[in-house]
Amino acid sequence: MAAEQLGKCVQDEVIELLNEYRVLKVQQKNKTEREVAGVIDLFPTLSQDEESEKRSELKFRQIERALQEGLDTIERKIIEEKYLSSVETNDIDIFIGLGIKRWKYYKKKNAAITNIAKALGII
Repeated sequence: MAAEQLGKCVQDEVIELLNEYRVLKVQQKNKTEREVAGVIDLFPTLSQDEESEKRSELKFRQIERALQEGLDTIERKIIEEKYLSSVETNDIDIFIGLGIKRWKYYKKKNAAITNIAKALGII
């Protein structure tokens, strides 16, 4: 039971980070676009100091690396479709779309979450 609870806690933490990653990715693109345009203070900054901005950039880069280098092709597609897409997709649509069996989908999905957690030092 304790291992099952730990697994659920890890899964919840990774899913939360993936949701945050979507926002961090947009934040990084917007920052780059403002820098290229030479307009740094387009919006008021209410909460981010230089230190938290650095933390956000580092978090984005490390999650990006975990996704690109820590997962195989199928694992990455599952994570992208399930957690990184702006369209909510259910599991059955994903495994049918990928042309894989249900059991393989869940095995790959769990492996992907575990691999992300390991790559980020969560476990």
